[in-house]
Parts: sequence; C-alpha cells; structure tokens
Amino acid sequence: EEWSKIVHKTSDVATPELYSMAQDGQQLNFPQNVIRVYMKRKRQFEHMVRSDGGTFIWGVQPLHCSKGKLSARELLKYRQAERGEAHSPAKRRFLRRLYYAYGLLSEELARQRDITLVDFNRGFQAYDERSELLWDHCHTSPAGDEVIADGYHDAILGLVGRWERQTETEMMTMAMSS
Repeated sequence: EEWSKIVHKTSDVATPELYSMAQDGQQLNFPQNVIRVYMKRKRQFEHMVRSDGGTFIWGVQPLHCSKGKLSARELLKYRQAERGEAHSPAKRRFLRRLYYAYGLLSEELARQRDITLVDFNRGFQAYDERSELLWDHCHTSPAGDEVIADGYHDAILGLVGRWERQTETEMMTMAMSS
C-alpha cells in the first residue's frame, strides 16, 4: 500500500488498518474480489517472468489452518501467539473469513489449467498431529521446510520432463520432415 501511494502520489490518503480488530476498522472486502485482484497481480508477475524467458511457478504458502490437524506443539505455539488470552470474537471472525478466503483461493488456483501450481494450503491438509510442520501461524519448522522443498522439487522435475518430451517430439518431427 505504501509503495502504491508513492507511485500514485497519494501519500495524503490514509492506509487502512487491514489487521484492525475494531468493528469499524475492519476492511470488508468480498473474498471473491480479493482473489480476483490477487490473481490479476500474480498474472502481472507471471507475465514479467515469462517475457524475460523465465518459468513461473505459482505457490501458496501454508498457514496453521492448512494442516489436517495441529500437533500438540503447534497448538501450543498458536495459543502462545494469543498472548495468554483467547482471541476476541472480532479476531475469531476475522480469522474465519481469512481461512475461508484461503480455501477459495486454493479452489480458484486449481481451476487454472495454464499454470504450474504448488499449493501447500492443500498439500498440508494430508498431515495430522503426528507431523510438526509449523512453528507458528505461518512459519514452517525444518520438517515443514522439507515438505515445501520437496513440493517445488517435484514441480521443477515435472517441468523439466515436459520440456524434454517436447524437445524430443520437435526433433523427431524435424527428422521426419527432412
């Protein structure tokens, strides 16, 4: 938001407190609108990467709501983040909306047939309380880092395999037409 204000010369406009839990301070954007704008911005980044000859891999980071079931330590860390007090009703409402929007984002990305996607929000759902993958609400443990590294590794290998098959097909086509 601050960079946008610099670019558009609107620094006199107040930046909304997006994380405010005050009833009148919460931003009420429909999840579909947030996702639409998110997709548009990611497509801009994808276009920049592709126009420079690169390959773009879409990734969705995991949150604690991504796991099938939190381990005892993950649950403890989440509760410690509450600073000894349970979340207020407004904060719980905010989190429910956030988790709902995050799920909708995963669904929308899964419908995009023209992207390479590694969705850890969905991928972490396979893990239960026996796996400790998160240190807090969004930072992964070494085991979580390994799951993420494996996910990107597999995506890259899949792309390399596709490129090799495409190159092989093109070479066979050229040989046959010669």
